[in-house]
Amino acid sequence: MDTKAGYETTQQLLRMARKDADKVSCFAVGSGPDDTHEAIFVVKGKRLVQEVFSDLEAKGLISRNPVRSNGQGNGPHGKQD
Repeated sequence: MDTKAGYETTQQLLRMARKDADKVSCFAVGSGPDDTHEAIFVVKGKRLVQEVFSDLEAKGLISRNPVRSNGQGNGPHGKQD
């Protein structure tokens, strides 16, 4: 899915993801992986969320630090660049 038209709230993105049949929905500003530098992935289902989180944590791509609304610190659970 493309979010170029505007910014969406978290709840709007989750609501849109629920309508998608895929187990993981991707929201990005770009038309695909080749021209996308940032993306939001919505993983659906508690077991799959735990599995994906564990895999990302094992690879050092995510941490358990919380997101701060002022943009400081790490992302939802991921590291900021």
